[in-house]
Amino acid sequence: MLLAAIVGGDCPVFDTATRKALATFFDESESVLEASWTVLLGHTLRQSMFRSIFAGINLLMGRRAQNDTLGSIDAMLDAFTDKGAPVEGLVDSLEQAQVLVPEQD
Repeated sequence: MLLAAIVGGDCPVFDTATRKALATFFDESESVLEASWTVLLGHTLRQSMFRSIFAGINLLMGRRAQNDTLGSIDAMLDAFTDKGAPVEGLVDSLEQAQVLVPEQD
C-alpha cells in the first residue's frame, strides 16, 4: 500500500494526542506500507513546525515506517509514479475533493 497524507496550509499544528495517534498508525501499518509520504502544502512557519513534527515521528519510528515529507502535490504524483502507481484516478479524486484545482484555460 502507498499512503500520502496531505496537510493544507491552514491546518493547525497537531496536538500531542494526534502525534501519538500518527506514530501508532505508522507502527501498526508498517507491514502493509510499501511507502508513505506527508505532503505539506504552503511555505509558512506552520509548515516548518509540521516538518519538525514529522521528522520527530520518523526518528521515533526509526526505519520501520519511513515517511518522507514532500512540499507539493506534483512531488507526490512523481513519488507515486516512481513506485509504478497510476495517478490518473488519484488526480481526479483530488480535484473532486478540491485539494487539487484544475488549471484554468
